[in-house]
Amino acid sequence: MLDNTKIGEDMSSINKRGTGVTLAVVILAALSADAAMIGVSAVTLWLTDSVWLRWLIATPVIALGVYFIFGWTQIRAWAEGRGRDILETDRRAQWGIKRLGTGGWIAFAVASFVTGPIGVGWYYGKRRDPRAYRLAFWSSWILAVPWAAFYVGLVSAIYHFV
Repeated sequence: MLDNTKIGEDMSSINKRGTGVTLAVVILAALSADAAMIGVSAVTLWLTDSVWLRWLIATPVIALGVYFIFGWTQIRAWAEGRGRDILETDRRAQWGIKRLGTGGWIAFAVASFVTGPIGVGWYYGKRRDPRAYRLAFWSSWILAVPWAAFYVGLVSAIYHFV
């Protein structure tokens, strides 16, 4: 006979390990994204002395990077049937995705700033929306503009004050 209690306990431990692995991947992705944006901003120090030009160089590099690493991969995963509902455990992502559900360009801009192309790609990729790639691409730009400014400013300040 099968012991249903034992099966339930085994599934519970699997779910806990899966959540831990997902959390570890999300943390590593966030740290690596920060390191990459700092790296891009640092490289611009050697290209020009103008902070504005550094920002203009870093923004498209960061936008394309976050699009291909986060947005595009989310959409591809859903298109290939490998998508997961991992964003449903993140309250910030849930809030941003709810904004996407209301529609409109302001909701899209807010959701893009809050969740970035990973949330937008997840939302539209899950729905198999034909605009998913385009929307995730524009979301990456909305996310990259302020973050490029932040990291270029941070790296420039550290470079000039150290």
